[in-house]
Amino acid sequence: AESKEVEKQTLAQAIATSKKEADDKETKLSQVEAQKTELERQLKEAKDEAAAYLHAQLSGSEASEKLQEKLAVLEADKVSLEKHVEDLKKEAETKEESLLQKAKASEAATAEIHSQLLSAKEEAASLQAQLSTT
Repeated sequence: AESKEVEKQTLAQAIATSKKEADDKETKLSQVEAQKTELERQLKEAKDEAAAYLHAQLSGSEASEKLQEKLAVLEADKVSLEKHVEDLKKEAETKEESLLQKAKASEAATAEIHSQLLSAKEEAASLQAQLSTT
């Protein structure tokens, strides 16, 4: 019975750890999505800035080249962040599935422990009854 209780506690700890890891991943995902939103804002700002420079033809092609370089860097950062967001989402889904499986295993172990306890109580009652009749 003690080993079953230890096993149950170990499963509960594993589930708690998995939940914390999943929460941490969700927090990180939120942070990355906020960074992505900020980069998209910067990208739009850079595009607007580029359009204004090009429209007014301020400092000619040199300004345009610098803005194009800035746009290229921001676009690359955006793509990188989008990939990172996807990776974090997949990792969170995997953690969630693992957590569900651990929870199911814990439920099954708990049911088994309850079943064994009930059998032990029935056996004790039967032995008690035998002792009473002798």
